[in-house]
Amino acid sequence: GCRALVNAMIMKSDDSSTATQVPFTATREIRMCRCNIKDGGAAAIGSLLSETANKRKTDPLDPSAVQPEWKLEYLELTDNDVGRDGALALGRSLCVGMNRTLATLVLDFNQTLGSDG
Repeated sequence: GCRALVNAMIMKSDDSSTATQVPFTATREIRMCRCNIKDGGAAAIGSLLSETANKRKTDPLDPSAVQPEWKLEYLELTDNDVGRDGALALGRSLCVGMNRTLATLVLDFNQTLGSDG
């Protein structure tokens, strides 16, 4: 479910390793509450954050071929059974230089998260 949503947002097909289009670059907020996405869904969203947050060249031979910068500022994953592995995947996507737009991340009521996440 969540992985399919992420792939649709970045227009990535299962048989392709690169995004061909980015139609949802104006998305500013994602709120997924009680969707039971667990660690796998959080990891998919982490991929979305790291793959789409920064403007980058998509073709080294064509300087005008760039992937647009996303404007995602708010991400809420409340009560989704996200645990340590999902939190680590999200954290990796927010490392220095990976994502410059996300200002708020809400992980409230994820009972399996604990202090390790």
